[in-house]
Amino acid sequence: MNSVQAVTFSIVSAAGFVYCFFSMVQFAVFLYKSGQRPVRKDDECRESSWVSSLVINLALLLLFIFQHTLMASYWWKHQLKVYGLTILSRSLYVIATSLSLQVLFHWWQPVFPCNSLWQFDIPSGSLASFVIFLVHCVSWLLVLAVCFTIDYAELMGVKQVYYSILGLPPPLHHKSQEHQRLFQHFRHPFSSGFLFVLWFVPVMRWDRFILSLGLSLYLFLGHSLDEDDYDYLREQYHLKEQQLWQSAF
Repeated sequence: MNSVQAVTFSIVSAAGFVYCFFSMVQFAVFLYKSGQRPVRKDDECRESSWVSSLVINLALLLLFIFQHTLMASYWWKHQLKVYGLTILSRSLYVIATSLSLQVLFHWWQPVFPCNSLWQFDIPSGSLASFVIFLVHCVSWLLVLAVCFTIDYAELMGVKQVYYSILGLPPPLHHKSQEHQRLFQHFRHPFSSGFLFVLWFVPVMRWDRFILSLGLSLYLFLGHSLDEDDYDYLREQYHLKEQQLWQSAF
């Protein structure tokens, strides 16, 4: 790799890392606020446009799923290989995922704004409100814990570029067979924490229900983890936990 490629690839991978972090923070805020917003009870509340809103929301979900499916396909990986961009495969995947996520929550439409599946009137600043906020924070920490257990730098595509600049084989080649197998089966940092973020809300409006259901189904169907993968994840989690405690004390 020449110096121009090294600089270019480094900029792309770093930009993807920052953009992903920025997008996930925005997405976390969006999910939290959308689960707090009460249903509308004013004269402007009209149900006539629910069809177009539903179509837009479903199109946004399909766009998000299509982007993930396309960039995980053999055809896409072959195109990257043809143009010499295999090293940036994960970084481009992260950037495209962040962009599709931005499009999703910026264009998401209310559906049946006057109705909800459930709504609990929880005053702002109350103990219940604090508990909900705390659950969301802990849930996102669980998602991050899964990312770090797998290898966050590799998941974001930064380590691939770094290893290539050093003239080393891809980082996945240095991993155990169990890790390589896990990475093939596990494209998304799925954890039970994300399900809490999607469903543990005081107000479940219909548009939020569609979003939560769509993302939950995709998370369950978007991986092919088996018992061996779960055992390896559990083992790596305990190992990382021990390393963290040893470095802290």
